[in-house]
Amino acid sequence: MCNPASFVVTKDQVYWSRFCDDHGKIIRKHELHEDGARGPNIVRVEINPPDGDFCPDLDSWEFRVDQDILPKWWDAAEG
Repeated sequence: MCNPASFVVTKDQVYWSRFCDDHGKIIRKHELHEDGARGPNIVRVEINPPDGDFCPDLDSWEFRVDQDILPKWWDAAEG
């Protein structure tokens, strides 16, 4: 299940929708190709407010990657 602020990240850009938080719909809307010959092309990410409370400062929100297999460019960015 997707959370309140869902995004799809490519090597060059971040995609989102102000109408939904469904990764699949964001991918289809922007005509992204999820997988390539060398593995995934995208990373599904979410940011969530603590305890579902939208009032706290954004710095307290939790960032989460919502997939297990990641592109090599993401691993390099994290390192």
